[in-house]
Amino acid sequence: MNKNNKKIIGIYVVLITFAILIDRISKMLIEKITESHLPIQLIKNWVLNLNITYVRNKGFIFGIFSNYNNSAITYIISSISLIAILLLFIYLFKTWEQKLPQNVFICLVIGGALGNIWDRITKGYVIDFIDFYIKDYHWPTFNFADSFITVGTIALLIYILKE
Repeated sequence: MNKNNKKIIGIYVVLITFAILIDRISKMLIEKITESHLPIQLIKNWVLNLNITYVRNKGFIFGIFSNYNNSAITYIISSISLIAILLLFIYLFKTWEQKLPQNVFICLVIGGALGNIWDRITKGYVIDFIDFYIKDYHWPTFNFADSFITVGTIALLIYILKE
């Protein structure tokens, strides 16, 4: 393995680790604050409201299936997530040298997915806390892992469509 190859792999490892650490640290801070200080209003004006609100999301993306209070849902969601992560890792390792920009976006998705799967496996739910409104439209509460997954996926789709 030459010096350039090690550099590329290093970039991937740093990106995945960065996404996981930002997600884990933010969720640990939110858990510490939740005891007495939430919700916290960060921005409020006629267009935008941004709050920090603690939510235990037992469902999937944006709270889908969260009304089902069943541990089987957690196992199913965790299994789907783990399979998706595994497939992304396989693709990453098969193309790690040829498709650097595309793989950077995949690393964000992997890091975000690993951040949420950590919560799901250790707690049985995902901690969400970014509570966002534009005028009367309320976006489902989310976290940094969700942001990494969403931004990585959108950037990947744009990149693929441009090729």
